[in-house]
Amino acid sequence: MAEIGYYGDYVRFKTEDQEKAVAFLSLDNAVGDHYQIKTKYIEGERSDWIVNAFDVEMGELDPKFADKLDLIQAKKWDVEAILSFVAFTEAKGENPGYYWGEVALVAYDPQYKDAFKTFIDKLDKSIGEGIRPDLKLGSKGLNSLVAAKGDYLPSGRKPLPEKKKGTAFVKTERSMNEKLVSQARKGNKGCVVASWVLVIFLIAAIAHVVYHYSGLF
Repeated sequence: MAEIGYYGDYVRFKTEDQEKAVAFLSLDNAVGDHYQIKTKYIEGERSDWIVNAFDVEMGELDPKFADKLDLIQAKKWDVEAILSFVAFTEAKGENPGYYWGEVALVAYDPQYKDAFKTFIDKLDKSIGEGIRPDLKLGSKGLNSLVAAKGDYLPSGRKPLPEKKKGTAFVKTERSMNEKLVSQARKGNKGCVVASWVLVIFLIAAIAHVVYHYSGLF
């Protein structure tokens, strides 16, 4: 990591707060969304969190990642964390159920900022489509990325973790509505209109079903 000015990998997070965890089912936390990383200390205990666009701490990063994060921050590299998937593991014995997942974490020397802006745009689109590029580039991959001015994605793929008994993948790609919302956030007025049309259509469809089957109207 220190030799080439780049680090990339998929880092696990866990969410035990049920109120926050339910928000993973909403449009506020879509696969491909970007998160900030926040480090905090409570009574001397350190924890690193992914924070969504609405300033909500959505999950605690794997503590094993802390040393790498310290090195990244010490080098003053830019960091991007992109939601890759969300899963739920059901309660077992006295252990409650919990949401968890991974973020695609990319850190890079600011000298590559222009190239990585393009690369990360391509990366979040790919992840939003359920495709997880292998982020361990090495010096050769980094050179290719910079030479292409960021118009580059690794050919290798990182599979989802093995699904164990009692675990379900909740989100692995963006839904159509999440794609519309994502474009609307970027200022695409057409997508704003389309998302409202979709909402109106759903309301109309529900009203039609109620009218047809209940005789309330």
